[in-house]
Amino acid sequence: MPHITLIYPFRPVTEFDKLGEQFESICEDFEPFELELANFNLFQHSHQNCTVWLATEPDEQVIKLQTRLWEVVPDCNEVRNFTKGFTPHLSVGQARWRDIAKRFISDFQAGWASVKFTVSDICLIWRNDPPDDAFRVDRNIQLGK
Repeated sequence: MPHITLIYPFRPVTEFDKLGEQFESICEDFEPFELELANFNLFQHSHQNCTVWLATEPDEQVIKLQTRLWEVVPDCNEVRNFTKGFTPHLSVGQARWRDIAKRFISDFQAGWASVKFTVSDICLIWRNDPPDDAFRVDRNIQLGK
């Protein structure tokens, strides 16, 4: 499922009731906000592997929301453990080599029409181990009061 990861690693579903309550109180402080997915970029994980992604624009509200949620679960910090910290994004694919990822980006960007939408809630998602590892939404938590 397409998603912008705010917290990783995910918490077990058995913790969702408590986390849901904590996240609800945080989300009340955030009014829904607009995002646009307009530009592709890449993360290089090693000398070979890359993830191609769409940048969220503007990203300030996403970063603020992520920071507040992370304060509840500070051990779920894998999305923050990078030189530039948390980079909000929507992953769209992977490539084995940087030059292939750059070609994907060039091709995708040439035919891409930006997508604008309102972020009105966050979701607590979960998945099983393979082979039944599709993401599932446990609950939606609305932004604003």
